[in-house]
Amino acid sequence: MSLLLKLTALIEAATGFALIIVPPLVVRLLLGSDLLGAGIPLGRLAGVALLALGIACWLALFETQSCAAREIVGAMVLYNIGAVLVLAGTGLRSQPVVGSHCRS
Repeated sequence: MSLLLKLTALIEAATGFALIIVPPLVVRLLLGSDLLGAGIPLGRLAGVALLALGIACWLALFETQSCAAREIVGAMVLYNIGAVLVLAGTGLRSQPVVGSHCRS
């Protein structure tokens, strides 16, 4: 469980920091789409949530036998399953984009 918590803490915190600092870049890498307008503060808000999840996982490393640590792992698993479903659904619904630089 400690390896899982450590990896999750690092991945979630790094993604959270990236979303806080450059949300358009992270969204472009994850979804292949532009992030404009109200999406930028929402991306930063998601970054704060991921950073908090990463910190919670890191702190749970030191209490692996406690009920709280098990609950954090449960919340992390729920988040990861939800994220996979959302990103997979987005990927399945996306349409390939034909570049405007192509000549007829």
